Amino acid sequence: MLTYAGIFAGLYLLGERWFADAANWWQRPFQTLGACGVFGLSLLLTFRWPCMRWLFRGTAVPQRCHW
Repeated sequence: MLTYAGIFAGLYLLGERWFADAANWWQRPFQTLGACGVFGLSLLLTFRWPCMRWLFRGTAVPQRCHW
């Protein structure tokens, strides 16, 4: 997940650097993909199952997240 966050943030910053003078969102493809990816990743992290997968990857029986 950290890799995807880095990729999406990099795409957004790359689009901001290269296509900053574009008028519409469809004329800034990297920035649009990065923003959509960050939005999707943040939406995904609101659910409980990514927490279960990350915190208890090495155990046989997953336990509950504590937040």
